Amino acid sequence: MKKKKIEKLVRILAHELQHRDRPMKVQEQIDWSDYDKEASEKFKKMFLQLLSHRDNIRLDINEDCMSIQTDDVTSIRKSSKRGNTLNSDENYLRIDVSKTGFQINKGYRQRTNYLDPDMYYDLLDKAKDSQRKYNSEVFNEVWSEIMKESGVARDHNLDELFNG
Repeated sequence: MKKKKIEKLVRILAHELQHRDRPMKVQEQIDWSDYDKEASEKFKKMFLQLLSHRDNIRLDINEDCMSIQTDDVTSIRKSSKRGNTLNSDENYLRIDVSKTGFQINKGYRQRTNYLDPDMYYDLLDKAKDSQRKYNSEVFNEVWSEIMKESGVARDHNLDELFNG
């Protein structure tokens, strides 16, 4: 590998490791804005729209928080998966929904926080359904590829014929 490609790969890996699986921890120092019905409605619509582009976002769900992340907000609607490209820090997006409220972090410099104790529960089932559907699609795609590429599909088909 050329030195430039190795350096580029190291930067990508360092960026991914730095931002990987860092769930928002609700702490007292967060400067929360009071509940705003209009902001909450807009946020909910945006969150649901982002969920519809599962190939180009990361969705993490746990019992206290769910988050959507992407290194390049401009690539969310693109149909193909991103390759190994360097992204501008200005295009980074992280959205966290906790039992306290929601946060949007755009480009590491723009952050907004709103209190909305119902938002987490309003979006949880939809987020779980999206995750379940996405995992099922990816599993079936990977399973099919492995079965075909390994040659195991032929054995599997014969077993189905004889045992089914």
